[in-house]
Amino acid sequence: MHHSQTRPKPTATSNSSSLCHSRPSCSSRHATVVLSCKASSAPAAQYEPVPAVRGGLPYIGVLHRTPVNQLFSFVEREFAETGVRCLDLQVFGRHAVYTRHPEDIGSVLHNPSKWTKAPLMMKRLDRWLGEGLVSELDPARHAAARDVLAPAFRAQSVKDLVPLFADVGQQLAAALLSQAGSTIELEPITRRATLDVIGRAGFGHDFGALQMAQQQQQQQDQVDIVKLFDDILDTSMLLIMNPPLPDALVPGHSSYCAAVDALEAVALRLLQERRQQGISPQNRSLLSFMLAAQQAAPGGLVSDKHIRDQLMTFMLAGSDTSATSLAFCLYELARRPQAQQAVRQELQQVLEDTPIDQLQPDAFSSLPYLTGCINECLRLYPAAPGLARIPQQDAVLGPHLVPQGLPVVVDFFSCHRHPEFWPRASEWLPERWLPSNLKALGPQHPDAFMPFSAGSRSCIGRYFAMLEMQVMLAVVLRQLSFAAVGGEGSGQAAAAQSFTLKSRDGLRVVPTAAGR
Repeated sequence: MHHSQTRPKPTATSNSSSLCHSRPSCSSRHATVVLSCKASSAPAAQYEPVPAVRGGLPYIGVLHRTPVNQLFSFVEREFAETGVRCLDLQVFGRHAVYTRHPEDIGSVLHNPSKWTKAPLMMKRLDRWLGEGLVSELDPARHAAARDVLAPAFRAQSVKDLVPLFADVGQQLAAALLSQAGSTIELEPITRRATLDVIGRAGFGHDFGALQMAQQQQQQQDQVDIVKLFDDILDTSMLLIMNPPLPDALVPGHSSYCAAVDALEAVALRLLQERRQQGISPQNRSLLSFMLAAQQAAPGGLVSDKHIRDQLMTFMLAGSDTSATSLAFCLYELARRPQAQQAVRQELQQVLEDTPIDQLQPDAFSSLPYLTGCINECLRLYPAAPGLARIPQQDAVLGPHLVPQGLPVVVDFFSCHRHPEFWPRASEWLPERWLPSNLKALGPQHPDAFMPFSAGSRSCIGRYFAMLEMQVMLAVVLRQLSFAAVGGEGSGQAAAAQSFTLKSRDGLRVVPTAAGR
C-alpha cells in the first residue's frame, strides 16, 4: 500500500542526545548529510539523502508512468534497475520512502514505539474500519484489543476448527466440480469460501456466500458481502494514498459509502442476534469473546462501537487475504501438473483415505510440499504489498536519513523477490521450503520473509490462515485436478493492488474430477 504525505520540514530538537543535521534535497543523489551528536565526541556520521524515483514530474510524480494499482510493481522495477536501498516516491506532491531491505523492514516493524501507523491515512478509512485492529493507532488500546481477541486464535482453539475448515472446503470442491470442464475464475469463488469460514468461525453465522453464488436468483433478505467488498476495496486504496482531495471527490466514493453502510448493517445485526441468543461457553467465536469482555467490564474498552469496528475488520481480514492466497496457489499448480501431482501424492501418503474432518490437526504439519506451495504464494503474492509507518524522530535506514514524520513503506513485494536474499528469486519453487533445501534456496535473512508482518502488529490470525489454507487445499486437491487455460507453463500470473493484492487479469483454470 502506498501511503504518503507532504515532506516535513527539517526540525531541530532540544534533546541533548539527539542529532542535529542539515538536509539537502533528495533529488541530489550524491550529496551527504552530516549528523553530529552533541553528547558524544565520536566522529560525525555521514548519511545520504533518499534518492528520488527517476523521471517524476512536478506534483503528479510518477503517475504518468504507471497506473495507481501498479505502483508496487513499478517500485520493484525501479529497485531492480537502480540497486538502491531506499526510494523517495512522490505522488500528487506527497512523498513516501520505500525500502525493500530486510534489515530496514525488521528495524521498522520490531520497533513500534519508534515507528507508528500513519494517522492521516487511517483517518480516511474511519467510516469503514473505525478503530479495529488494522486501524487502531494507540499502542495501548491496540494491545488491549488483541488481548480480548487472542483466545479465539490460540493454537488449540484454531485446531478445533479443522472440521469447519473441511466442511467449507467440501462445499468449495462441490462448487468447482459443478463446473468441471468449464473455464472458471478462481478468485470470486475462493473469496466466497473464505467468507463462509470467517462467518462461521468468527461470528457464529453462516453467510451462505458459496451457496449464494450458485443460486439463480438472490433471495430478498440476503446480503452479498463479496459484492459489497467489490465496491469498497478499490476506493479504499485511493483513500489510503491520502490524495489532496475531499473524500467525496475520490473516484467511487459514493458507492464505497453505500457499501460500507450496508456492511455495517450486517455487523450490527450479527451483534444484536448474538446478544439475544446469549453467550455459551461452547461458543468460542470472536464475537462471543468480545461480548463476554463487554459484560465483564461494562463501560470499558469493548463498546458496541468497538465490536462493530472489529467485525468490519475481520470480515475483510479473515476472508480476502486467505482467498487471494488460495486462488494464486491453485492457479500456480494448474500451470505445473508435476507439482500438482506431487501435492496429491503427499496427501495420499500422509493422510491416506481418512476423511479430513476426522484427521488430527497436527497431521497438516506433516505436509511440507503443500505448505511449501502456500509459502511460495505468500512470498510472490503477499496479501499486503507494503505497510506504512512514520518515524517518531529522524531515523536512519542503511545509508539514508529519513525525516521525522515522513511515511516509510516497508515493501514486502520487493523484499520477497530481492535477489540478494532469495536464490532464484523470481521463480515459484515450492521445494525451496523443504527442510533439505532451506539453507540453499530459502530466505537468506531472518526478516526476508514476512507474509504476516512482524512485531506487535503482526497478523493475529496467522495460524488460523495457514491451517485454513492447508485443510481447504487438501480437501479440494484430493477431488479435483486443475489445468491452465493456455496449457502447461502458460499464463504467468500478474498482480494488481486494491486494498490488498489481487490478480490483474484474472486467474482462469479448468477444473476436472481428479484422475480424469
